[in-house]
Amino acid sequence: MASASLQAVEAIGQELALVYSSPDLDITITNGVILSLFCMGSSFCWADPQRLGTQFLCEVRRLLGHLQDRYDALTTSTPRLFDFFRGCLKYEEMLHHVAGDKKAQSSPPPVSFNVLEPISTSPHPWTGVSPEILSLFGESISLCRKECARRQQPNSMTQKSLQKALHAINEAKMLEETLLAIAPLSLQPKFDEFVSLERWLHLRDTTEAYRLSSLLQLYQTFPDLIAWRMPSQVGPDGIVPHNLWLSPLALHLLNLLRRIPPTSDLRCIQPLLYLSAGSCLRNDVVATPSFSIDEPLDETSSILPDFMTEHTSSEFVGQSTEVPSITLEALNIGSARKLVVDRLCQLEQVLPAKPIGVAKSLMAVTWETYDNEILEAKKTHWLDIMASTGLQTLFG
Repeated sequence: MASASLQAVEAIGQELALVYSSPDLDITITNGVILSLFCMGSSFCWADPQRLGTQFLCEVRRLLGHLQDRYDALTTSTPRLFDFFRGCLKYEEMLHHVAGDKKAQSSPPPVSFNVLEPISTSPHPWTGVSPEILSLFGESISLCRKECARRQQPNSMTQKSLQKALHAINEAKMLEETLLAIAPLSLQPKFDEFVSLERWLHLRDTTEAYRLSSLLQLYQTFPDLIAWRMPSQVGPDGIVPHNLWLSPLALHLLNLLRRIPPTSDLRCIQPLLYLSAGSCLRNDVVATPSFSIDEPLDETSSILPDFMTEHTSSEFVGQSTEVPSITLEALNIGSARKLVVDRLCQLEQVLPAKPIGVAKSLMAVTWETYDNEILEAKKTHWLDIMASTGLQTLFG
């Protein structure tokens, strides 16, 4: 395996030298090199989860920049290929964002989304889900990780640090508004591109799952976003209780994922969705009050998607007036955790096993941490757990 990888790297290096030194652009060779870089970069973690293939991602950026400089000279069909590769790059960059790969970080412009300009939900041949949707997830994770790092600093309460926090909240709000502006049902079937309606429904549900996962990460990192949406539900500590917002949203996401089998064509991008949902399965039954399933949300929720006006946690174990709500909540969280583990185990059988093993370990450590701090006022963020344990890899 190591010998084959070394030979592949040497061959790619020779092709790159040819591409950069040639005065004429041989698009056939260039396309082959770019595909090779993507494949090598994403497969290194199959043998060693700690190897992220960052050097290949950086080389793809450089090569696409080389193509961009010669964009006017490209043939009529080549711009479509160029857009295809840029979509692939967005997906790979998202994976590195989640893994916390600092070496792969480029210098993106500040978040400045215009909610009046709709985000494309068009499928992509390589990733399935729209690269724009995947990018929003990656940017949400990146913003959350930066905020977690700020909070860990000893000077987190200084004026400069608090100014950074306010700036991060503003960026989170712009991301949230962009995500909320995406209409989940705007995806319309294109049967000329799909073999069956079932495959199309898997794509639609996976796209929606990534949108929800992005919101879920923003809400658990920036609770002010929730407080602004539900002011009447804010508790004495200034935040909305976990079981009134994050738990129902995470359980709704898992109900959506249950419709997508691990054998789906989109199975390679499913692990991240289970990690995102699992990161919010916090069993705070002692620390938070019980609630009524039929309790309406605050009137400000009218600007949210319809599903956020209903508590969905009861879908896991069924409604029962004889079971105390606190017990029902615990059963819901337990059932949801089991679903996450079961699905990751199934994905482990159809995808490279080692990265999935890292995901399973990360969930186990995260939930153990959560369960040990039920009575604690300060809660540990799952991205901090990922960083402190080193349970990081390319989960896709």
